[in-house]
Parts: sequence; structure tokens; C-alpha cells
Amino acid sequence: LKCTGDVLVAEFGTITRSMYSLFCSILNGRDWGELVDPLMELGVFYAGIFLVFISFSLFGVMNIIASVFVDCATRSTQLQRDWMVEEKKHFELKLMRHMQKIFKEIDVNGSGTIEYEELQSCLQQNPQLQDYFKALELNATDTLTLFELLDQDGEGSLTIDAFVHGAMRLKGEARAFDISFLIQECQKTSRSLGKLERTHRHDMERLRKTIAALGDKASNTANTDLREPLACAAPEVPIERQSL
Repeated sequence: LKCTGDVLVAEFGTITRSMYSLFCSILNGRDWGELVDPLMELGVFYAGIFLVFISFSLFGVMNIIASVFVDCATRSTQLQRDWMVEEKKHFELKLMRHMQKIFKEIDVNGSGTIEYEELQSCLQQNPQLQDYFKALELNATDTLTLFELLDQDGEGSLTIDAFVHGAMRLKGEARAFDISFLIQECQKTSRSLGKLERTHRHDMERLRKTIAALGDKASNTANTDLREPLACAAPEVPIERQSL
């Protein structure tokens, strides 16, 4: 009992020592089993209070603290995603303003549309504009191809909306997604053409058989019509009786 009493005094002799012992017991600084044994010698009531404290701390407070940290991390991730989306929108809006500025610079006559000749002339006479296109990751070396890619409607002229949205669409290098999409579309087209070719061959074979059957039928009909007039036109030869 003297040894147990010394342990109780050392661990729970003062409020400070008691708080320190409880703190170590819930954070694995001390094994809480070593602390509950002296309390069992003192009384089951005190040991029961200690076990309730341990249970409440481990299954209640610690879970709450962990959930708070998880919630903070989730909110931080969501805020980071929102920030990335807003940054992307801001960059695209800034890029659209730059493309509108380029459109006004190319449209020298102020007609509100860009012709191929205007785009070609402006790119040839203004090397800085070509560098600006390169900075925006737009390949302007082939003017005709660039104009045709921007002019999706095929009208031969570009409005400011068509120019801006087309430039935004063509901006940057070809990505793996774009290449995979093109491969998939080519495969679909190839399968459709193969199916069309098989259908065409089948129809042509049926047409050939039908024409051959009609030809045979017409030939048979012609031969029949030819034999009937000949049979009708054959003269009857009278048989003369010889007199005895």
C-alpha cells in the first residue's frame, strides 16, 4: 500500500501532476493501464471515473478533433479548386480581350469583318503581330490554313465573335485528347464507309441479277413472238387426187 500511495502521490498528488498524467494517458505518452492500477487500489469509483475520462477522450474528443482537421482540409481543397477555376476564367477573359484588340488592328477599314486579304496583308506587313500570335500559341505561318480554320461557316469573312472564339479554340498545341478524338472519328468514318461499300456491292449484285433476268425474259419473249408469225404464214399445200 505504501508503494501504491507513493505512485498516487507522484501521479495525482497535485492538480498539475494530475493534468499531466491525464494528458499523457490520452496521447500515448504513458500507458493508461499503469495509471489505473493504483486507482483500483484506492477504490473502484476513482478507477471508474478515470476509465470514463479515457473513453470519452479517445472516442469523443479525439474523433471530433480529427473531423475538424478533415473538414478544414476538405474546405482548403475546395477553395483551391475554386481559385483555379477563377484564375482560368480570368486568363480566358484577358485572352479574349487581347484577341479583340488584334481583330481591331487587322480590320483596318473598320467594316466589322476580316477578309483573307486583310489577314494576309496585316501578317506580312506587321512581324510584331506574328510574334504576338506565337505568344498566344497560335500558328500563323500558314495564313490560308489559319483563315480556313477560323472561318468554320465558309462565308469568306470573319466576324469578331468568329475570330475570337476560333482563336480560343485553336490556341495551344494538339493535346492527347484531341488526337484520340480525331482517331476515334476516323475509325467511325472508316466503319461507316465499309458498311456503305458492302451495301453498295450487295445492291449492285442484286441489280446485275435483275438486269440479267430481265434480259433473259425479253429474249425468250422475242423468240416466242418470232415463231408465232412464221407458223401462221406457212401455206397449206393441197393434195391432188390422181384419177385411176
